[in-house]
Amino acid sequence: MKLISLYTYLDKVGGANNLTVALHNSIMETGLFSEGKVSSFTKYKNLAPSYKSQLDESSYVKFRVFDFIRNAEGVVFLSHHRKMTTYLLGIARLLKKEIKIVHIAHSALSSLKYVTLFPKHNIAVSKSVRDSLKNYFNVKDAIVIYNGVLPQEVNLNKVFDKEQIRVTLPASLNNGKQQVALTQFLRSKLTEQITIQFAGDGPDREKLEKAVSDDKQFRVLGHVDNMQKVYKSSDYVMLFSKIEGLPLSLIEAQSYGVPIICNDVGGNLEILKPNENGFFVDSMSELLECLNNLPNIEVSKYKEMRKQSLENYLQNFQYDKMVDSYVGVLHEVMQSVR
Repeated sequence: MKLISLYTYLDKVGGANNLTVALHNSIMETGLFSEGKVSSFTKYKNLAPSYKSQLDESSYVKFRVFDFIRNAEGVVFLSHHRKMTTYLLGIARLLKKEIKIVHIAHSALSSLKYVTLFPKHNIAVSKSVRDSLKNYFNVKDAIVIYNGVLPQEVNLNKVFDKEQIRVTLPASLNNGKQQVALTQFLRSKLTEQITIQFAGDGPDREKLEKAVSDDKQFRVLGHVDNMQKVYKSSDYVMLFSKIEGLPLSLIEAQSYGVPIICNDVGGNLEILKPNENGFFVDSMSELLECLNNLPNIEVSKYKEMRKQSLENYLQNFQYDKMVDSYVGVLHEVMQSVR
């Protein structure tokens, strides 16, 4: 059988985009499928370099919904975006064709309820995303498979210098991640020991650079190929988003033993254990208070948070465990077509 993994656009790097490509390749390595391709609206020549390095032209195809439906026999679609899922299911119904599709919900959504279609098999990346599928979209059955990342080399005894505390916000630069709003609120209010750096690129890049201006407590790194180096040099990783699913960046931080700071959106609190592996903040004012209190954290407390971060990753968010769970679902789907 053939696997086709779907995402809308792969010309830029992002969390769900990364998972689409990496998970597809890992599933193919298991031998479950004899053939596989990744597909999006992006032409192969326009793929982000990191995706081109993982996909040769023979393992990629531009999304063509009618072609996919006409040749759907012996194919399982693994869709990481509701637009792709809805296109396929809508056209399949129009053409009176049966397709095998598994939908992965990456975010808790509350829009387009009556024009969004879901299949029989649905996966949510967090419990909060599963609840939104059930409560808003009336999806009866959805299982939770947590995102996972590969293990890293970790130094739990990293020196904690209270005079130079580096906090990293790794995310696409956009309104939903609130980098510009955060900078405008925090600027001139942070204690001098704190430096915040933004790793990522996106539509708000120019606005963020203008908001940061000549303030040395903020740095815009842009797109970073070697995030390993960034995580290893970070004392904390934070997010304060408007919407999330299960952020890979927070999981990645914990795989390096880095404590996290975040608000309660999506599955954030399924990763964070407040005051054990990081800190929960419910408003920008609370975030400011939390950041300015970081120099007062005892070294022993900081080391314990690093230990708890790593342990939480090892227990809940290992990459191989995630892949095995997806393979189990796909095997069930494949069995249903025989």
